Amino acid sequence: MCRRLDGIPLALELAASRAALLGIGLLAEHLDDRFRILTGGRRTALPRHQTLKATLDWSYRLLSRDEQKLLRWLGMFVNGFTLDAACAMAEHAGLTRMEALDAVSGLVSRSLLTTDFEGSSYRYRLLESTRAYALQQLDDNGERLSAAGAHAVLFLQMLETAQKRWAERPVVEWLGEFTRELGNLRTALDWTLGERGDHATGIALAAVTVPYLYDLSLVEECCSRARAALRIVPSEAREVGSVDVEAHLRLMSALAAALVYTEGPLTETREAWTLVLNEALQAGHANYVTRARWGVWNWHQYSGRARDALMLARRFGDLARSSGDATLVVLSGRVEGIALHYAGDQCRARELLERMIEEYEVKLLSRWHTTGFRIDHGIVARATLARVRWVQGERGGAYDLAARCFDSAVQYDHEIVICYVLVEALVPIALLNGDQAAARHGIDVLHELSTRFGFTIWSACCACYDAWLATLESPGADSIALLTSAISPLRATGYLAQLSPLQGQLAVALMKASRDKKALTVIDDALRHADDNGERWYYAELCRIKGDVLCKLDRHDEAQRWFATSLDWEQRNGVERTVAREASAARASLRVVSVQSRA
Repeated sequence: MCRRLDGIPLALELAASRAALLGIGLLAEHLDDRFRILTGGRRTALPRHQTLKATLDWSYRLLSRDEQKLLRWLGMFVNGFTLDAACAMAEHAGLTRMEALDAVSGLVSRSLLTTDFEGSSYRYRLLESTRAYALQQLDDNGERLSAAGAHAVLFLQMLETAQKRWAERPVVEWLGEFTRELGNLRTALDWTLGERGDHATGIALAAVTVPYLYDLSLVEECCSRARAALRIVPSEAREVGSVDVEAHLRLMSALAAALVYTEGPLTETREAWTLVLNEALQAGHANYVTRARWGVWNWHQYSGRARDALMLARRFGDLARSSGDATLVVLSGRVEGIALHYAGDQCRARELLERMIEEYEVKLLSRWHTTGFRIDHGIVARATLARVRWVQGERGGAYDLAARCFDSAVQYDHEIVICYVLVEALVPIALLNGDQAAARHGIDVLHELSTRFGFTIWSACCACYDAWLATLESPGADSIALLTSAISPLRATGYLAQLSPLQGQLAVALMKASRDKKALTVIDDALRHADDNGERWYYAELCRIKGDVLCKLDRHDEAQRWFATSLDWEQRNGVERTVAREASAARASLRVVSVQSRA
């Protein structure tokens, strides 16, 4: 409450007298109406000190006409503003720059504006009580709509300039500037996309805002702002005759890119990318055609459709090479490498990923993006390479690489990248290696970030990893029930790329609990999913687990065939050419079966 009242002594005194009657909680709920509730000062005080509004009325009357007008219009700013922004607002209010500078100086001298020194420049702000008073004066003078419109246009122009010049400065600098103005942008979007707002400005402002929201990992807000603008587009198009095609494509791309995290790779996400693709093809907008093809591939990859994802990845690679764009050619190595890994060609996947990482240059690849400007493709490519190395038997090396990827992602300070590395590499590799301490640390970080930023698919996956860890820490009925119940919400998101090892672990846990028939049902379902979708990265392990289940059911001849299939896939994966793995679990199991068969 002290912060909301800016530490103003009179406001705190009035609040204390009201708190005795209303209580702190109720008083805090009504502070938005502070001028009505903060009354009743000491009767012996001067009239201007008996209510907060009376004090501000008295200060306001001492201002010049220009200072009064500027104070009112500055009330539109949230969390501060620069001197240039104040002068731009003053110009909309009918003041010259010199008049604005004089008015700012006067407001500062009367302590109605506070100053903060940031970097190499000053930033100004109104105290919250003063800002509330300024907004009330805006309404009383019939200026709110004009001031709101000017405020929105000011920030639209700021972001349009940043969009044109973003390659001239590091992305982190633009993001810092954007973060400082986030409160202003939210206010501008709320008004422009509202019933009384300037919808044309709102659509344009949303289109340049959503990439930055994505870069800040604010995917839920990215979705909601894009949806709010897109809801207006049809009626707005009818009224004004057209809507900027690129703005519409940017909004649709942002919605599709964010939806995969907030909802999952469901039908709505695929349809959003398909709309982007069709509209971009019709408009001849090659950049958005490429983005949409990436998005459609990513949808198939995340939803566990490995066979279709590989086909789309190869198509993306063909288009990249035919375009002659060096950046896209390098990126296509990551796309094809991921798809090949899931489809089971680990040797070719490793070759492409290692080449892509070697050729990767941040300055080069930062020029291309699906939505925001900030994904580090080198970090996420190394995460996939860690998975490949695990499949090829390099268990320790795979985890070490995943851990280095995680450290790089943390240093890069992008929550989407951090969670990607945790979900795709560090946590599953730690679990598969039986490293419970490393898995626990990764799961805790993943839980905190996925919950805070609304990454629904990764939150669901985190719950599955947590349950998997429980089956290692405390095998038994409770942990089996936990893992079983965790898999269902993951299925509901459509994010099935990580399903196979989860089902494999569930089958193992069921075997340990001597529920062998149920284990067979689970592993058969996992193998069916793999066969139906052409997923082969974990196929050797699934076959080995099925062999183990069949052994427990005394079906040794069938088990031997599954162990042989497991060995065949391990050899395809390149396990035999690695030094780190002395012998596969499948070979050990096959020897056991051979002995049992001879006996």
